[in-house]
Order: sequence, then structure tokens, then C-alpha cells
Amino acid sequence: MRELFDLDPSLVFLNHGSFGACPRPVREAQRAWQDAMERNPVEFLGRRSAALLRQAREQRAAIALPLDDQGFVDAVMAEVTPRTRLVFVSHLASTTALVLPLAALVEPAHARGLPVLVDGAHAPGQLELALDALGADFYTGNGHKWLCGPKGSGFLALAAAIEFHREHLGAPVRRACHAQALALMHELAGHFAQMAALPVPPCDPEALRQRLFAKHRIEVPVTQHEGRSFVRVSVQGYNTREDLETLARALRSAFAHG
Repeated sequence: MRELFDLDPSLVFLNHGSFGACPRPVREAQRAWQDAMERNPVEFLGRRSAALLRQAREQRAAIALPLDDQGFVDAVMAEVTPRTRLVFVSHLASTTALVLPLAALVEPAHARGLPVLVDGAHAPGQLELALDALGADFYTGNGHKWLCGPKGSGFLALAAAIEFHREHLGAPVRRACHAQALALMHELAGHFAQMAALPVPPCDPEALRQRLFAKHRIEVPVTQHEGRSFVRVSVQGYNTREDLETLARALRSAFAHG
């Protein structure tokens, strides 16, 4: 799996928990959107963006009540023109409280080459969400409404990242990563999931972090909590047993003389 990431081949990367490496397929999907803008940033941002946003606001489908699933889909798709670049739709409408038939809309939108962005502000906590089944390209949701989360909480789900995670980082990989982390914990202490906070003798955390990187090319954070020092290991699908053994050898060497 490591070949799907652009990590430095000489680096033992055990710090996915801080800034996780982004897989190449996800970055390519992101870059496609960036490329569309970068072909002519002045035109896209300076001359096109206002019109595109205005057009998106103006070309909203009028939905007749009572709601009919096929009628909803037909009404939305009737507003599609050659200039349409995105279908934006609510999951649970604020003004009418209607649950809209998103799954029925995604297929015809994709058939026209249009990505679908869903405003799911009211859905999390009211509806059972199965984002894979919906098939939308982007899904935003609030956590401070029906999930009763703190103000400002929310999420953005990206189809490319979800697809990569489902294909490459599913339950078997997570179990394997957990097993690797657990094996190292049994050697050096603790009990965690895909991250392990390994207790080490008292030390200067930054000096140890720099030593591990400079001498062994290991990228891993060294933390402190209540006067104790820890090496916090993150195990992701691209890590191997050899990565963890390299860290174990480096730590034994660092503390071999006291």
C-alpha cells in the first residue's frame, strides 16, 4: 500500500496521527479542482466566480408540494444547462422540513457529469446517515444541531477520500495496524488502537525527537504528560513491522546507557 503514498522512501513515518499522509488518488482528485482554477486564476476568480455563484443561486429548482421523488429529480435536472458545473441540494430542508430523495438524484446528475454537493445541516442526529449509499461527491453536516455537539462543530465528507479509505484502509487493514501497534506495546508498554503512547525514561522530549530523526530517519512525536515522557507511535496501512522494529532498536540504543 505504501506505493499509493508519496512518503520519502528513506523515512520511517510513524506520525500519521499528527499530519496523516494523504494518498495519491485523493490528492489527484483535489488537484483536478485546483487545476480548473489555475488554468486562468484571474478569469476564474475575478471574472467567472461571481457569475457562477449568482447562477447557482438563481437556478434553484422549484419543488412542488406534496413531494414526489421523481418529480423532485425531474425538477432539479430540468434546471441543468450546459453551463451547470455542480448540483447543490439539501438533505433535510430547513424551510419545509422535508427529507429529500438524494439517492434518486445522484445517478442522473452523475450521468450528466455533474458532481453533487449536499447540505446536510439538519440530517446528522435526525437521520441514519450512510454516505456511501447516498453516493454524493461532497457532504457537509452540522454537529451542533441534532447531534447536540458544541457550537461550530461540523464535518465535510469527500467522496474520493471515503472511496480510498473503503478500498485500502478498511477493517482488515485497521485490525492489522492495531495488531502491529499492540505487538509493539507488548514490547514497550501500553494498550491503544492504531496509536500507542510508549512510556520512555525521563528525557528531553525535543532532544529525543531530534535524535530519532537525525540518526535513524524516524518521524515520531515525543510527548510529556504529568511529568512522564512518551513516544507516540501512529501505525497506518503503509507501515510495516520493520518500521516498528527500527523504532524499538533506536529507543533501546538511546536509553542503553541510562
